[in-house]
Amino acid sequence: YGRDRVGVRRWNEFTGEPGAYDVRFVDVVSPVDSITLSTSAYTANPTITALADAPKLGAKLAASRGELVGTPRARESDGIVFYDFEFSSDVGHEILTMCVHKNKLWQMSAKAPEKSWAKRKDLYQNAVGSFVPKL
Repeated sequence: YGRDRVGVRRWNEFTGEPGAYDVRFVDVVSPVDSITLSTSAYTANPTITALADAPKLGAKLAASRGELVGTPRARESDGIVFYDFEFSSDVGHEILTMCVHKNKLWQMSAKAPEKSWAKRKDLYQNAVGSFVPKL
């Protein structure tokens, strides 16, 4: 989960809210800052590319998450295809990565309000960008 990378000593860890997330870290000082990992069963396809291409999926996600920042991208790590997105809304910023692996749809997101985004952006990009699902 990248615990060493995000410095969780300053973060509260919450586990297992069924249907919402598997693990979530919330900043003790600023509770609106969070990193969340969620999974759901997904057996339709072995990879996220079969679900939709990154720009199409990004446009669909933007309807509920806010405006897309930049162009969604696909990348591969450890043989797994990931889609990376960044959203901006009135609430703040979110970085999201998604993949399909071992019959699960994996989503890891990091959120921060606009006022702390510049300070958190590099940390969150590193945490989310280095995520690889392990079972």
